[in-house]
Amino acid sequence: MLNALTSLAELGLFQKSSILDLSKQIVKLMVHPNIWISNGAAGFLATAAKTFGPVDAATRLYPIVRPYLICDIRVISEQALLDYRHKPVLPP
Repeated sequence: MLNALTSLAELGLFQKSSILDLSKQIVKLMVHPNIWISNGAAGFLATAAKTFGPVDAATRLYPIVRPYLICDIRVISEQALLDYRHKPVLPP
């Protein structure tokens, strides 16, 4: 599902406000213990950043993503999100 949403965003089939709303929900999956899910979330967020452009990504998307990162990043990319995300939340 995350890959499908990413593809739709890449094709420009979502408005920016819809991408922002989806990002607010998908960002929580960055710390999911399943690697496929966390990678899918990072892919969607990186695509969202490309769709927004550098200024909107920094002002609108980055505040949503930052709580899930261990440090600040310059550019929202899939690799940066995966490298600097908090450790996955493991079930008890």
